[in-house]
Amino acid sequence: MKNLALNDISTADANTKFTNSLNKKSVNWLRKIINAYIKTASRSVEVQITSQLIVSRVFSSNRLDTSK
Repeated sequence: MKNLALNDISTADANTKFTNSLNKKSVNWLRKIINAYIKTASRSVEVQITSQLIVSRVFSSNRLDTSK
């Protein structure tokens, strides 16, 4: 029983080390992905706001033209 417990502990340690190294790599990849997503999302928000401004200006200018 003691041998089994020691084997389990050493396997758990090896698994933990492996998982930690994977976590570091995956965290770096996740950071890159999240940063890229944030840049893309902020660009799309800028585009949406700009397009809304353009649309509102077009409508307001059309209203002015029709009122003349």
